[in-house]
Amino acid sequence: MYDVIIAGSSFAGLAVANQLRGYRVLLLDRKPVGSKQTSACGTNLRLMEYWDLTAAVLQTHDRFLLHTAKRDIEFKSPYRWCTFDYQRLCEVLFQHSGAEFLQASVLGLDGDRVVTSQGVFRARCIVDASGWRAVLASTVPGFNDAKPMNFGIETIQTLDAV
Repeated sequence: MYDVIIAGSSFAGLAVANQLRGYRVLLLDRKPVGSKQTSACGTNLRLMEYWDLTAAVLQTHDRFLLHTAKRDIEFKSPYRWCTFDYQRLCEVLFQHSGAEFLQASVLGLDGDRVVTSQGVFRARCIVDASGWRAVLASTVPGFNDAKPMNFGIETIQTLDAV
């Protein structure tokens, strides 16, 4: 019996686990922690400092440059921003969390139990941090599949001479 089970060990699941230090937390994911990048790997530097994650910072920036076919657009910012190594960030978050990790496919819910490819686990609180897949939420009767209502934009950018 766990206090909390979190399905998904990417940034969202790890952020939740970090807020639950001191509780018995089980992180479940079909892949190793941090093995699949799920974010654009940029954020406010103060966030990284606050969470003691500067070991994952690669570069810092005080402005953004958007290169288009016709011109470059510069966005100045009152904040410092950074890019980071996603896998390293996840590893540090996991180490800080004190959570247990089990690599297993999450198959669904059965009351207060999470059914996985490695067995069934119970918890007082269950968190679905599996993103758009909603591996737990989608097994609950009445779940409203929001996939058609969501969208995201990913881009590869080059920050020259920043």
